[in-house]
Amino acid sequence: MSRNISIEGDSFMIDGKPLRIVSGSLHYFRVPAASWRDRLSKLRAAGLNAVSTYVEWSYHEPEERQYDFSGDRDLAQFIRLAAEEGLFVLLRPGPYICAERDLKDGQRDVVFCTCKNLRLCLQGGLPYWLLGKYPKIRLRTTDPNFISETETWMSKLFVDRLTPLLYGNGGPIILVQVENEYGSYGSERPYMERLRDILKEHAGDAALLYTTDGNWDAAIRSGRVPGALTTVDFGTGESLLEVGAILARSFRVY
Repeated sequence: MSRNISIEGDSFMIDGKPLRIVSGSLHYFRVPAASWRDRLSKLRAAGLNAVSTYVEWSYHEPEERQYDFSGDRDLAQFIRLAAEEGLFVLLRPGPYICAERDLKDGQRDVVFCTCKNLRLCLQGGLPYWLLGKYPKIRLRTTDPNFISETETWMSKLFVDRLTPLLYGNGGPIILVQVENEYGSYGSERPYMERLRDILKEHAGDAALLYTTDGNWDAAIRSGRVPGALTTVDFGTGESLLEVGAILARSFRVY
């Protein structure tokens, strides 16, 4: 029997049955691998049925073409453990992830940037060597060098490791995020469309694509992209009724 995740009306459907996703965040790169199962089992025991995690590019490629997916960096194992604990996975591969992560050079934060907007560059787990290899690179844009490196990274990530773990291929990954909260920082639609295409090439119909942005209209308009589900953030101090009204307005595939 084929496995399928889809949207019908205002509901997620998993293999033809309604699915209510109740997810919590657990970033594998912040937890030792020896503790992953313990933390995942606690999420499940708390009543959640999914776990969301970013994928930090610089954590796995700290130097150009020097990849590390071993030990605490074994993302595929983290995802397999999530499945064993009865959790779906919401994958957030970026390439920019925010996550309060800076460009890193070993143990040091990189404090230089040649981009026009410093805010776009000093966060997000992008590898520091991009700036050294391409001194004039414009991160989070359609800059050919940034797109080319992103394509190489995503291919390494999916083809070598994550494609078998997509839901339609037998794994627990049901959603794959395009970029991260881009609408709070930029409005270059061709950039988001290019990233969507890169991720769609790898996800195919085996998982759904989605975007996440701040819950105000300008951010949603700038961050959404045709072919991906539009979602919004909210905090514990915000009115769920108000956020729900915004979500209802934007909760559709463009």
